[in-house]
Amino acid sequence: MHRHQRGRRLLAAGLVLGTLLGATACATETTSPPSSVEQPVVPALDVEALKAELPANVRTSGSLEVATSSPFAPMEFRRGTDLVGFDVDLVTSIGRTLGLKVKFTEVEFPELISEVAAGKHDMGMRGLFDTKERERQVDMVTYLRAGTQWARRSGTDVDPYNACGKRVGAEAATTQLTVELPAKQRACEVVGRPGIDIVSYPTETAAMESLVSGRVDAVSADSPVTLYAANESGGKLEPAGHAFDTLPYAFPVRKGSALGKVLQKVVDHLISTGQLKTIAERWGLQRGVVKKSTINAAIN
Repeated sequence: MHRHQRGRRLLAAGLVLGTLLGATACATETTSPPSSVEQPVVPALDVEALKAELPANVRTSGSLEVATSSPFAPMEFRRGTDLVGFDVDLVTSIGRTLGLKVKFTEVEFPELISEVAAGKHDMGMRGLFDTKERERQVDMVTYLRAGTQWARRSGTDVDPYNACGKRVGAEAATTQLTVELPAKQRACEVVGRPGIDIVSYPTETAAMESLVSGRVDAVSADSPVTLYAANESGGKLEPAGHAFDTLPYAFPVRKGSALGKVLQKVVDHLISTGQLKTIAERWGLQRGVVKKSTINAAIN
């Protein structure tokens, strides 16, 4: 009898304790302040001040004349008659921020830098690496990082670090054709091995088509171009290893032009607000977004 009464008392005490603990938990949940991560405050962009800094011809016309050269997917290329791509989206966003119309003009890629340097266009865009050689002709405003990456036919074993005797394509006037492949060719000759047979193509598209058809063993191109070509090839192409020789992409403007600093400030603003990352994500390039835009920061 005492045992039953004692059991009932313990059970009642447990129920009371459970009720109290439950009430305490509920009170804690209701009264605890919500945890939050403080977001950095992005300073407002003084658009009117930036407009006042623009070159006189841009202020007067209300438009930005941009030289480009397509196809160079995913940076700039045609879908039907429309010019699309990462660079197109970014420059359009820059123009919108400054209240400027953007006019794109197609030029031959080897002439793009010299035409901007001569003042025929306000700026250029074409996935251009920032190099000392280019900085001697124009000012370069950075916005993204990329590298060189080889493409090969799926299932083959072409290696960019062991390509002596291979036939390798690249687009005319690119750093791959003018710097990287000649250096590797000389290295093959130094060790007494067959050199690389370097094949120049007018566009990256033509180079990739030659690779698919077996006319070359590999194509050396910018990493965004190689990855995009592999993704679009239906399994016929694949990257040959990882990207190397990583450098910033930059917009060329005429040497000493006030447009350079304006572009730099707008790109920095788009980085701070996350808009540049959003644009990059559309094209699978978010890993290349720079933390800060620079002007003429090439190291070689």
